[in-house]
Amino acid sequence: MLEIDFTKSRQDILNELTSVNTDWELEIVDFINEWWNENDSIVAETSGSTGAPKKIILEKEKVVNSALATGDFFDFKEGEIALLCMSPKFIAGKLMIVRAIVWKLNLICVEPNSNPFQDIQSNIHIDFVAMIPLQLQNSLRKLPHHTVSDVIVGGGAVDESLLQKIKSLETDIYSSYGMTETITHIALKKLNGKDSSDIFTAIDGVYLNTDVRGCLVISAKNISDTDVVTNDIVELISDKEFKWLGRFDNVINSGGIKIHPEKVEKILSKYISSPFFITSVKDDKFGEKVVLVVEGEGQEIDVDSLASFLPKYHSPKEVFYLKQFSRTDSGKIQRSKTLDQL
Repeated sequence: MLEIDFTKSRQDILNELTSVNTDWELEIVDFINEWWNENDSIVAETSGSTGAPKKIILEKEKVVNSALATGDFFDFKEGEIALLCMSPKFIAGKLMIVRAIVWKLNLICVEPNSNPFQDIQSNIHIDFVAMIPLQLQNSLRKLPHHTVSDVIVGGGAVDESLLQKIKSLETDIYSSYGMTETITHIALKKLNGKDSSDIFTAIDGVYLNTDVRGCLVISAKNISDTDVVTNDIVELISDKEFKWLGRFDNVINSGGIKIHPEKVEKILSKYISSPFFITSVKDDKFGEKVVLVVEGEGQEIDVDSLASFLPKYHSPKEVFYLKQFSRTDSGKIQRSKTLDQL
């Protein structure tokens, strides 16, 4: 575990960091040095979940604006404790460090892994942490024994079984919507508590619209000079609110019926414990047919039994079992690479 107190002077911090020597700690130090160098921009890399990873140049001024917006939403105060449990190679990890610098937080850093609380003593209060769903899932045993104020979860959908497990937690847990191009999240929705919702609400300075495909368009001049056009199909409620429906490039057209795989996956997550996703294969009769792809060989899932839980025409017609899915370094399933195994 590495602790960095950003209430201290820059020179004192850099002096203390000269003693680190593990690879994961050095990645953090390298980014802090990049942030504090004379350049007015940093380099970030997309996750690669929907295509080849690409490098993006981000202006430091706009990154600061993003960090300020998050801190305003969660009411950060100088000296509070944040937890960094993701690699600074990706935008989520970078932003945790920048938030700590901008708001003068005390940053506890742990080696990125699937169980970030395993080495943190229960008497340490954590004010803010960002995780991926797998980390949240693996932290469920620890979280009730820690005082953690706010958690944001990104990098993938939180399935129904996990939603049920976090309902009773006192920690406030939010799902975040964003990407590298938007300098991490631009909208949040509460996942537990009395004010839980299935609607994302944009943070200050962010305004929303849709294009002709029904995909979300993000306008946020404080973080991007141009509108960010996404491939996410949404139900737009207002210029500050939306429901996420799925990816445009994942939509299945089966006999003229448009099916959002993410909608089917949300329902089936209650009944399938193994990692899985919904996709399609070519079909002579319907053009495309819905299929289920499951990680882990030697299983048997009765697709006929799943039909009763799903809307008409949405049930999978076939199941494919693969030994292991392709994933990004941050744990996202790479659907297209995984499908190459079929």
